[in-house]
Amino acid sequence: MDDRPARRVAFVSEHLEGAGGLELFELAIAEGLAALGWQVVVSFGAAGDLAERWGAVAEMAPLECALSRSDAVAGADVAYVHSPHLFRPTLDAARETDRPVVAHLHLPPFHLRAGWKGLVRGRHRWEMDESVYSKRTHIEAFAAVSDFTRNQWVSSGLPADKVRVIHNGIDPATYHPPTQFERDRIRDELGLGADETVIGYVGRIDLLKGVEELIDAYCDVSDELAPTRLVIAGAPTRDSGDEGRRLSERLRAKSPASVLWLGQRTDVARLYHAFDFLAMPSRWDEPFGLVLIEAMASGVPVLAGRRGGVPEILTGELERCLVTPDRAAIAAALRTMLSCDRSELVRLGIDLVSARFTLARTARAVEQMLSEVIRGRGETGAISGG
Repeated sequence: MDDRPARRVAFVSEHLEGAGGLELFELAIAEGLAALGWQVVVSFGAAGDLAERWGAVAEMAPLECALSRSDAVAGADVAYVHSPHLFRPTLDAARETDRPVVAHLHLPPFHLRAGWKGLVRGRHRWEMDESVYSKRTHIEAFAAVSDFTRNQWVSSGLPADKVRVIHNGIDPATYHPPTQFERDRIRDELGLGADETVIGYVGRIDLLKGVEELIDAYCDVSDELAPTRLVIAGAPTRDSGDEGRRLSERLRAKSPASVLWLGQRTDVARLYHAFDFLAMPSRWDEPFGLVLIEAMASGVPVLAGRRGGVPEILTGELERCLVTPDRAAIAAALRTMLSCDRSELVRLGIDLVSARFTLARTARAVEQMLSEVIRGRGETGAISGG
């Protein structure tokens, strides 16, 4: 078999919309692979705000059309899936034409009970699909977004030799420090004063994200650090329903007038240009923390909860940007950060992302993984090359 990389990959997606980091990363990798010369096809259930970008790099295969998920996978050398809900359907589609499947692990193994519940009530929340989540998995290879996430999945039953770590990456052409004009323009649009120090939050409105602790901590320090603003960009997920709506309303009601709520935004790269700092004090074990590298590449120093995969990003001199995600610790960290040498943190963040977390670097690692899987399958005679 020719040793050159496979040229066609089938992404299997749910909704082509920017609901979170998973969906945005999936699209970014499609763009990165296309830039490396791969042919990309994406099968999906529904279009959304990312459909136009997908259409620029991929052959579109909406499931309501005659082209089925199996057809899309059959025309590719390998199927590539990011959402755990689609791991099994992707396997089913790939089996019909004996195509290999590669999965990307962005989330923790939610199927496991944590702590004492796992001992008292049994390890799993629901019946396991052994063809997906076991040492006998039929998925050829997995990529985890951090060592922390990889260890979680290997502990949950995936074979260690099938799970590698590929950290997320961003495109410096999209996320970059602003010119003075870009900074002034977005601040004017948002009604932010030139003399105001702006702390930004970008993410879903969820208690696990630490957004309430951030608001409370900001209330504790805003008067002594004036003029300061907190800007919150995000919304509850669709799945959170009325509970998410009530949480958002409660947090808005308790926020002082200096907190600016923007709701869900599709221009996050521009929003970073308005920020002086970004806070992501998550209370849960973030698998990675994509907004952190987006912000740092944009010249925005960050403050983040010391949980999950985040310490793998903020290493070396940037370890000081990690904080225990509670109100008092966040308030203390804000006081320290807002009084320190911001220019030094800007430089450290940009250098870190440039060295370790670019999209080109990540796309090459994904390309290597996909190519290895296809070569391995080809050596057994099970795939013709699409």
